Amino acid sequence: MNLVSLLDEQAERNPDQLALADGKSRLTFGELLDASVSGAQVLKDVGLRKGDAVLFFHPVKVELYTSLLSVIRAGMIAVFVDPSAPPSFIEECCGLVRPKGFFGSAKAHLLRLKIPGMRGIPVRFHTGRIPVPGSKRWLPNKGTLGESLASIKGGETALITFTSGSTGKPKGVARSHEFLIAQHKALESSLNLKSGDIDLVTLPVFVLANLASGTSSIIADTNLARPGEIAQEAVAKQIVEEKISRIVASPAFFESLLGNGGCSFDGVESVYTGGAPVFPRLLSKMKKSFPNASVTAVYGSTEAEPIAEISFDQISSGDLDTMKNGGGLLAGVPVPEIELQILDGEILVTGDHVLKSYLNGKGDSETKVNIDGVIWHRTGDLGRVDESGRLWLLGRKSALIGDVKPFSVECAASFLSESGRTAVIEWQGEAVLVAATDAGGNADLESLAQSFGINRVLRIAKIPMDRRHNAKVDYPALLGEMERRFKRV
Repeated sequence: MNLVSLLDEQAERNPDQLALADGKSRLTFGELLDASVSGAQVLKDVGLRKGDAVLFFHPVKVELYTSLLSVIRAGMIAVFVDPSAPPSFIEECCGLVRPKGFFGSAKAHLLRLKIPGMRGIPVRFHTGRIPVPGSKRWLPNKGTLGESLASIKGGETALITFTSGSTGKPKGVARSHEFLIAQHKALESSLNLKSGDIDLVTLPVFVLANLASGTSSIIADTNLARPGEIAQEAVAKQIVEEKISRIVASPAFFESLLGNGGCSFDGVESVYTGGAPVFPRLLSKMKKSFPNASVTAVYGSTEAEPIAEISFDQISSGDLDTMKNGGGLLAGVPVPEIELQILDGEILVTGDHVLKSYLNGKGDSETKVNIDGVIWHRTGDLGRVDESGRLWLLGRKSALIGDVKPFSVECAASFLSESGRTAVIEWQGEAVLVAATDAGGNADLESLAQSFGINRVLRIAKIPMDRRHNAKVDYPALLGEMERRFKRV
């Protein structure tokens, strides 16, 4: 089954319902169907064929999705690489998939000229009215309607995204049509996606699930590449004017949107956050700002989304005490579509929407394990399951410092401040609690650290966070900052 057939079903049922919108463009499900059909024909007319890889470097706009759906409809493979990655990384990715097509903004075409593997892509498209030498303007609505849907076997690849492993080498996450449909079903159930809802899009990958469920997608009016620094006023205005009923976003997005509190969005019915640790203090802040909404934290990963979830209302005072005392972060009950087990302390998962292998098998030896003929994914996260069947997160297995579980300490420390970050790293041969200057009082932090066997607390101006979500501690960058800030003894 071709993934885009799910969109076609929604267009048949509700052709005049809004499907997708950004600040400049709005398309109904019927119009999006027509645009993807004519776009698929445009791709064929320029010589691209089923199975060809098409590389995307474009901002999250309506044009991105009309072209993406056109590529998938035509049976081609959409490829995404983080544009902020080093040129050598992008070059290596191009060598692995050898794209035949390129779709990008004018700025992306400048990047293309600098990287040999991108310069050699034969078919190139751009958006906007400004001509780009050597590239065709993307105008799918001007094409002639042709074959509506390429015949696809479920196991054929639809989408490849590249991530870097611990070695910094590209790992290709290849998702088949079958996999994406299974993931859609899991997300539809977990996020309660339904026709007629209006979703504020902040995480681009979820748009496909929205469209397949008949949920209208409004792309947030901000730079989604920097979720920790959003255009707060513009997004708040959008939520009210577009009558947004649901939001799925990273913790950093909600931290930035809600600031110090005080704003209230009464019309929103459900909010979900994940992609990074979600501490109870943020869920509490979200509940105050979305008083009529269900507030849910979702645990998952690139290879398995979702894994588990918990709503704020399900967290008891006893659960909070457990987290304050180092019991880890409560992630909730695993979703029904997934199987989960704890092996040597590590969380392993399997299921139809769990990635069984990376592109060309690169990375499988580190993260995949065969148990009685079933492929399980090693998340790299430590965890435990309580007597109620709920999953508790204990941090990365690779982050252990002797008997100290850094993440459990960081979770406990999160209760001491509304906004300040903390991190536990190995420094000068021992575990050290590093805190941002706005994270709790010295006495409180020192007392907490000592209760976990940590004897040193150090302060820096700001804890560095990951570039993608702005919500996970960037430990290598933090170590570099420590090297600059403090002299070794």
